[in-house]
Formats: sequence, C-alpha cells, structure tokens
Amino acid sequence: MTERAGIYGGSLYDLAAEENLTGPIMDQLFEVKQLFRENPEYVRLLSEPAIKRSERLKLIDDAFKDGEQYLRNFLKLLCEKGLLGEFEGCVDAYKKRYYADNNIAEALVTSAVVLTKEQLDALRGKIEKTSGKK
Repeated sequence: MTERAGIYGGSLYDLAAEENLTGPIMDQLFEVKQLFRENPEYVRLLSEPAIKRSERLKLIDDAFKDGEQYLRNFLKLLCEKGLLGEFEGCVDAYKKRYYADNNIAEALVTSAVVLTKEQLDALRGKIEKTSGKK
C-alpha cells in the first residue's frame, strides 16, 4: 500500500466512522474491488484522459447510484485525481482501520479436507478465546 492509498483510505474510514457507516461502506468497498478486478477495462475507461472528466464522473454516478453516497464521491475523487490505480490500497487501509477498531484478526487455515460449518465455528471460537479477537 502506498502512502497516498493509506491517506485516502484512512480519510474515507474517518468519514464513515463519523457517519456510523463503517460496516456498510466496507462491504461495498469489497464489492467494488471485486468489480474492478473482474472489469479492468472499466478502470482504464475511468482513467482515460481523452474522455471528459464530467463524462467519467457521470459513469461513476450511473454505475454506483445505489451505493453509499460517500463511497460514490470517494470513487469520483480518485477519478478526478487520477488515483483509481490506488483503489485496492485504499481498501486495504480502510480494512486495516476497520479491523483494528472492531478487534478483528484474519486467519488463514489450511486443511486437507473442506471443513464443515461446525468445525469452522469451533475453530473460530478457539481462535477468539486464545487471541481475544473476532
């Protein structure tokens, strides 16, 4: 993650926290991240300087009209500043702050077989008990 991504992602988190929207915006950030990964040509289109800025911003408004206003405006800001390439880093910065504030830790589990829901719940409970994190 670059310094700029950390600043922009952290700033979005600060705004979301003030508005009590950290969870919904995080969910939508992950959805947008997946959409951008599946459609890299869309990100290139939004970054194309030959297309008028107003048209690129309208594309974002149209595509994300049902999402949180703050996230839509954040995407527009990144587009205007030519920073859409930093989006994944912004998501990482946001997630880091969200996890810290909500006492969440990520764990990677390797198993020879697919774990059942009961096994996953038991593992999650044991990790929570030993680490004190969700």
